[in-house]
This record gives sequence, C-alpha cells and structure tokens, in this order.
Amino acid sequence: MNHKIARHLILLVGLFSVIVTINGCKSYDNFTTLFNTYYNEKRLMNETEDEFAFTEEKRRVRPRVIVPIDSGSAFGTTTNTNQLPPYLKEYIIDQTKIQPVAVKLDSVLIKGSKILKLHPKSNYIESSIYLMAKAFFYKSEWLPAEVKCSELIDKYSLGEYSPDAHLLYAKCYLIERKFALGKNMLSRTVDIAWQTKRYDILSEAFRLIAEQALFEDDVEEALRPYRQAIAQCDDDDVKGKWQIEIGSILYRISRFEQAAKEFDKAKDYSLDILGEFESNLYLASSFIQLGKFEKAEPILAELERNENFKDWRNSVLAERMRILRLKREEKELLKAEQEAEKVAGNPALTTTFFERGMDYYRENNYLQARQYFARAKSVKSPVSESAAEYFLLLNRLENSQELASQTREKMAKDNDDTLRVLWANTSYDIGRTHEKLNHPDTTLHYFQIAVDSCPNSSKDKARFLYGVARLISPSNPDKADSLMEIIALKYPTTEFGLEARQKLGFTDAVVIDTVADLFQSGSRFRAIGDNRMAIRQFVKLADKYRNSMLAPRSLYVAGWIYERKLEMKDSALFYYKILLERYPNSVYAKDIFPSVNYYAAHQVNNKNPDSVTPWQQKEKPAVDSSNTINPPINTDQKIEQSPQNKNEIKIKDGTLSLPAPDGKMPSVDTKIDISKLKISLPFGLDKSIPELPFFDKDTTKNDSTTPTKKP
Repeated sequence: MNHKIARHLILLVGLFSVIVTINGCKSYDNFTTLFNTYYNEKRLMNETEDEFAFTEEKRRVRPRVIVPIDSGSAFGTTTNTNQLPPYLKEYIIDQTKIQPVAVKLDSVLIKGSKILKLHPKSNYIESSIYLMAKAFFYKSEWLPAEVKCSELIDKYSLGEYSPDAHLLYAKCYLIERKFALGKNMLSRTVDIAWQTKRYDILSEAFRLIAEQALFEDDVEEALRPYRQAIAQCDDDDVKGKWQIEIGSILYRISRFEQAAKEFDKAKDYSLDILGEFESNLYLASSFIQLGKFEKAEPILAELERNENFKDWRNSVLAERMRILRLKREEKELLKAEQEAEKVAGNPALTTTFFERGMDYYRENNYLQARQYFARAKSVKSPVSESAAEYFLLLNRLENSQELASQTREKMAKDNDDTLRVLWANTSYDIGRTHEKLNHPDTTLHYFQIAVDSCPNSSKDKARFLYGVARLISPSNPDKADSLMEIIALKYPTTEFGLEARQKLGFTDAVVIDTVADLFQSGSRFRAIGDNRMAIRQFVKLADKYRNSMLAPRSLYVAGWIYERKLEMKDSALFYYKILLERYPNSVYAKDIFPSVNYYAAHQVNNKNPDSVTPWQQKEKPAVDSSNTINPPINTDQKIEQSPQNKNEIKIKDGTLSLPAPDGKMPSVDTKIDISKLKISLPFGLDKSIPELPFFDKDTTKNDSTTPTKKP
C-alpha cells in the first residue's frame, strides 16, 4: 500500500515539475522577447509618432475649429468619388516627415520580423504584427499594411489589437479608393469595437463613416451611426461626445438651426471640460450664423468668465469677431483683428481672417481679399489650404493683368504679330485663372479675346480655340465640334490638333508630325493609290526634316510617283534635281544621276551621249530630229515654247539646269510649289529613254507599274 502511494506521489511530482518547466520556459521566452526586442520596437514606434505629432492629434487637447463647407473652405476639393476624399489626406504622412524617422520605421519592421521568427509562441506576437502594420501604413505601403492587418485578424479575431487592425485595414481600403471594401470593413470594425467595448475605435470608425457619407452627399448616412450608437450605449460620457459630433456635422453643412438643437442636447449627458466648452461655443456660433446675436452673447460671456476655459478664450474672441463682421461694425472689427494678430498660431482666429477675405472676394475687391488670405494661410487650419489657393490665384491674376496692361500700351504704338500673340497669351492666362476661380462667363470672355487677337499663323491659336470649344461644349456641342474641326485641319501637328483629331475620329494618316510616321503615312497613301496625298506627305518630310535620313528617299519616291504613276516627267525631273543638289552623295542621287544626265544630253544632241551607261544605250531606236516638234508632253503644264521663255530647261556643256518661277533658280532651302512650274520636254523623249532604275532594297519597287512597251 505504501509502495503504491509513493509511486503516485512520484508521478505527481514529475507532472508538477514538467508544468513548472514549461511555464518557466514560456516566462523566459516572454522575458527575453520583451527586453531584447519588443521593448525597443514599441519605443521606436512611439518616437516615430511623436516626431510627426500623431499622438497629439489623437488626444485632442484643444477645441476643434469647425467651418461650414459653403464658406469657401472646400475650395479646390473634388467631388468626384474616383478621387481621394480630402478627409483621408490627414492619414497620409508627408514624405518630408517620414524621412527623419524612416530608419526607425525600418527598425520596427526588422525587430517585428525577428520576433515572429525567433519567438513565435511568445505573448508579443499580436502586438508585433500590429506595430509592423502601422509601420507599413506610415510609409504609405498600403498593400503590406493590409497583409499584416489580415494576418492579425485571422490569428487573433478577438484579440486586444483586433479592433485597431480592423480600423487600420479600413483606412487602407479607403485610401486605395476601394470604397465598397472600405465601408464594409468599417462596418466590421464597428461590430468588433462594440463587442470589445473599444469606444475610441467606435468614435473613429463613426467619424470615417460620416466623412465618407458627406463626401458622397449622403447626410442621413453620416448621422445614422451616431444616432444608433447613442441609443445603444449606456456610457453618458461617450454619448455626450457623439452628440457633439452630430451637431458638428449639421454645422458643417450649414443646418445651423438643427445644429443648435443638437449642441444644446449634449448638455443632457456627462461631458468633460473640453466637451462642455465645445458644445457651448458652437451653440453660440450656430446662433451667430443665424443672426440671433442676443442669444449668443450670454453664452460667450459665460465662457469668458469661467476660469476652466481660460486657455481657450481665443476661440471666444474668434466668435466675437464673427459677430462684428456680420454686423458690419468695421471700427470695432479692426480693433479685434489687431488684437488677434498678437496671438500666434491660433487656427480659430485665422479662420475669421479667411471669412473676412471671402467677404471681400465676393465683392470683387481682390486686393483686400488677398491680404486676408495671406493671414489665413500662415497657420494650419481647416481653411489654410483654401486660403493658400485663393492667394496664389489672385496673385497670378494681378500679374497677368499688369502684363496685359503693358502689352496694350505697346500695341498702341506697334501692332505687330509678336505683340498680338503676347496679348492673346496674356488674355488666355487671365481666363484660365478665372476658370479656376469658378467664373465661367469671365473665362469664356477672355478666351474669346485670345482667339480674336491671335494671328492665324501662330500655333498658339490652337490652344485658345480648344479652350473655347471645351467651355461651350456642354451648351453648344455643334459649335464646339466645328471649332475642333478647325483645330484638327489648321493646326494638325499641335497637341491640341492631335486631341481634336482623336475626339472627332479622324484617321492618324491624315496628319503626322514625326519623321517616321510621316514616311509611313505617305507609304500608306501610295499603297491605296492616293498619289496626291502620298506626294504631299513625302514632300512635307523632305522640306521639314532635311537632316533626316529619310529626306533623300522621300524626294526620290515623290519623283518616282510623278514619273511612273502620274506620268508627269517635268515634275519628276524637278524633284530629282532637288535630290541631286541637296544630297549629291546619297545612294538615291547616284541612282538617278545617269538618267537625269541622259535627259540633258538628249536635249543638246538629240542622240545618246557617250556618257550614258551601256544599259541605257542598248537597243535604243534613233530619233529623227528633223521630224521632232516641241509641244509640251505633260497635260498638267501647257505652255508655248519660245526662245524668250525664261522657264525653259537650259543646257550648257551637257549640264541640266532646271527652270524656276521668275527665271530664278530655287535655292536648296526654297519651298516647293509645283503649280508655278513651266517645263517642256521634246515630244517622244519619254519613249526613247529608259525609266529610272530602283535599288534592289528599295521598298518602293513593289509599287512599280508595267513598263511602257517601246517601239
């Protein structure tokens, strides 16, 4: 019996030892993980967040500044749901702030990876994954942050950091413009936050839901989560905060009557000092916006008297300045503004400067408006970005108007094309500034001035025409299409000509501006038998890109089309001559030289010269010069032959000299005008001379026609 008892005791002692050993190993693993790695990982993240004041923004230690959207504070923001909503920009850390802490964020990721690899069973796995997700988020690496959040949610669905991971996951989706997934994840965040009683996460999730709903112009959707949460929650402190949020949303959309009721209702709940101050401040502000100054004054006086709110009295001063502005009491307002300028960095006061600037702006007093916008943009606030944009545009408008005035004075003395183009560009710049300021009628007026004053020869006119067409397109699409056609046909090589062609559905082969595409365009026209358009493209290339390797070939093909397809020997000879003069060492010039020389020699001797190569002399019938007459053989150019004709082909010592208009030989840089050519060749010459040979590698050889049978 004693033996059995002893055996059981030994087994119990052994089991206890194993349990103690296991627990000891677990404790040791946690101990080493904490002090060797996790402690430093957590410390680095805290230092990083302190670096760009992230924690201060989360704590909210001073009253918010709430501005109605229709006050001008939303200027420059987009309402396109395909773009990033403005409220999400605060979550994207600027790279200038990330650079000083980039090494720390990388260390957080390295230490987190080390914990996951070396201590996979420690108690710090969940928190390490969350820190890694935040590090990726701060670095704007959204996909890796999503992966880490998903990993944490899968492993610790009800863990301590699960609500945080859900919220971070939703932010990633929203920033990536995956709005449907983001709203779905916010809904899951609300569920898990309710389950774990994480009211801080709930408040943040509700705010994101409300901001996204306001961005999509759905006010009821923005208010619904707060109202449902207040009905379900049993914590008066939290309910009071959410009640203030409802009032804030209504205040932002200028429903001041409803906002006042919601702010007043917040007093029924338990509020902290900050919540009490905000609810009373914006209750008074709502009355001020409604013009009920007599109701606002007692509330503001009580806020100034209460010593608990002495640190926030500048916010009360801002509301008093709003009263003076709305009452138009200028002297008292100027004194208050001078007092406000002594306070540095208060966003509530700079917001009143912005509102004052907007009053001047609506009165078209841009000079005064710009001065107040300059004050408002100096301190970060809900209106600072809008103030900076207004300030920039009004500065630009003043500079453009000053330049326009100077140009107008010069044009009074000398109205040349250069000044007209400068005047047109200046007018267009003024119009563009007014367009950004949302003045469509003024914009169209200045755009039309630019169109009317710009010479047709300037390519800048395409930009002005395009601007007018773009503005009138919604109201007058037919006229807009007509302007687009003008741009496409008259200014085809400009970027606006290209855009107009695309909108009108014009083929790319009509007008091309690059060397290769010009040659391909000409080749396509030649392939379909449109020889005139083909010649136009080849001649354009040869004239515009004379240094291109394709220029001599283009002249060669143009001459070949005239000779073989159009049977216009004189026009062909003209382009061959230009080819010889401009590119005498090219393979194309060497190829046509014997035949061109043969033409010249035949006119001199009426027989095959010795200089002609053997292939040209083989089995050539003699021409009876006594019976030869000299009418023009080309149907496109018919003139009378006379010794006095200055446009005849002249031969001296067997050298061919091409004619030109006005009896002058065109220089190499002279543009080609076939319509003015008057050239005559002896009748029957085309039958006694072989056609020009092609190189074996020349692609134009495939387009040759069957040679004319020789007698």
